[in-house]
Amino acid sequence: MFKYPENLFAQIYERASTKADRARLMRIKAALGLSDRDEFWPLLLVLDHYLQWIEAARRALVADVDNAIIKHAHLMKQAGGLADEKASRAVAKAITESTDKIAAISEAAIQSRADEMSNRALRRAALLGGALAVCLMGAAALVTYGVMALNGICAGPDRYLTPSGPQVCEVTRLPFST
Repeated sequence: MFKYPENLFAQIYERASTKADRARLMRIKAALGLSDRDEFWPLLLVLDHYLQWIEAARRALVADVDNAIIKHAHLMKQAGGLADEKASRAVAKAITESTDKIAAISEAAIQSRADEMSNRALRRAALLGGALAVCLMGAAALVTYGVMALNGICAGPDRYLTPSGPQVCEVTRLPFST
């Protein structure tokens, strides 16, 4: 039978064994019914070493994946916040632009309506002013004719000065006056 070195575990695992390692290996040895010098023992140590290495790698991989997921979630949260902020700015910009367009359209409509009303009022005022002017001219003509009909008018170019100073003229009555 082959004699195994005392430090076989240290040669395979590249570290000293712990109580947990010895207890695990003794359970495997007992479960398989192996003797202390069984030739299958070094192969079991190598397989156990690979099993321990694979489990450690799995735990490290799971930890790295968990960290990556947490980092990704954090990045997504930041990106979501940035996207929300960008979307809010875009909505605010769209609202501002829409408000400006609505204000410009409303201003143009109001200005057009005000111009139309102003032009209508100007035409109405011109008509009323013209009618009033014609009425006033007619009234002035009637008053002038009435005064002249009552008092007469100077008939000739000759004017005379009175001894007190005012001019006098020869008055003739208008036709149709009494």
